Amino acid sequence: MLRVLHTSDWHIGKTLFSKKRYEEFEKFFDWLVKVIREKEVDVLLISGDIFDSTTPSNKALRLYYSFLSATSHTSCKKIIITGGNHDSATSLDAPKEILEALNISVIGAARENILDEIITVNDKVGKTQLVVCAVPYLRERDIRVVDAGETLGDKAEKLKNGVKEHYAAVVSKAKEITPKGVPMIVMGHLFAANALSSGDDSERELYVGSLAHVDIFDLPVDVDYYALGHLHIKQLVGGSEYKRYSGSPLPMSFGEAAQDKAVFMLDFKDGKTIPEINELEIPVFQRLEKISGDIDSILNRIAELKGDNTSIWVEVEYTGREICSDLKNQIEQAVTNTQLDVCRVRNNTGLELSLTQIAQDCDIELAELDHSRVFEMCLDEHELSGAQAAELKELYSQVVHKIFESDFNAE
Repeated sequence: MLRVLHTSDWHIGKTLFSKKRYEEFEKFFDWLVKVIREKEVDVLLISGDIFDSTTPSNKALRLYYSFLSATSHTSCKKIIITGGNHDSATSLDAPKEILEALNISVIGAARENILDEIITVNDKVGKTQLVVCAVPYLRERDIRVVDAGETLGDKAEKLKNGVKEHYAAVVSKAKEITPKGVPMIVMGHLFAANALSSGDDSERELYVGSLAHVDIFDLPVDVDYYALGHLHIKQLVGGSEYKRYSGSPLPMSFGEAAQDKAVFMLDFKDGKTIPEINELEIPVFQRLEKISGDIDSILNRIAELKGDNTSIWVEVEYTGREICSDLKNQIEQAVTNTQLDVCRVRNNTGLELSLTQIAQDCDIELAELDHSRVFEMCLDEHELSGAQAAELKELYSQVVHKIFESDFNAE
């Protein structure tokens, strides 16, 4: 039997407003090493977004390498890591020669030679047990050529076709070297059409707007399992048991606080290429709670949480109809001398006002709004709508996309 573990979207270094989360990441890695050891996992797949930033902190890097070192002393004989849109491809790839000595393969960016994205896993006598198409996040420059005068529709079609053609080429080459009866897994970091998103900014669009949401069934069908990353909700894609997002191991925002987090364990038994799949639930290492409602319901919920007598990070979202000018003060008083730590207070009534009104009347800081919302509010403030607003949003999306896609560590 061959046992494979599928995980993704670690986002090491991710903060939650002012809260650093290194302790949570360390606990997750300790748990994951324990699972690998106790379940005797043979292969670990990590499908992108290893880090939350293209310039991870020294502490984030230490956690990453400490985990890889610890895993090398377990039954795991192969780790395969692909880059995501949050990662610096060049930083991930930099130590790949050293990591190969530990049986760790890293594909940070798309390779010029397709064969370099195909990894075989062999047994002790050199017999192939598994073939993995390790496709990283495909940057726009990897999959399309920009032509003068192209329309938005042309761009969308080129992006989608570029993604499909790359996957088709990798799988086609992999089939040439895959012995009969050996399973094939495709790793990917993309936004599958109709998949569930948490709607959080940490799931930034991979390409401008929603142009390149790829129908998973447009990708090669003769594959035994798709190990996907990018979306933080664990899920099947298109109802298929064998096309899955593992999701993030930690909630990346308060919007994910109620989600169950997991990794997927695949067992290939008795020479079969179809895996048996089990879900392993990840423990909660730091409890998060999102409270929404009017002031009475918010204060009542805070009173209930006090009785749990445990550390809870809280986000408060005020949705009452009346302006509550002392909202923050009331909440601060309610959590005094408790283990509740309020990370953010969001006044949605205030969000319906203009930026000027927010600053003057609602005491909401600009940092509490995501960049897209601020831009939309600027459009509203200048009374721009219709085709003009749509064009400005598209241009803004392109600028933001270029910023997020830039690899500042590349030379």
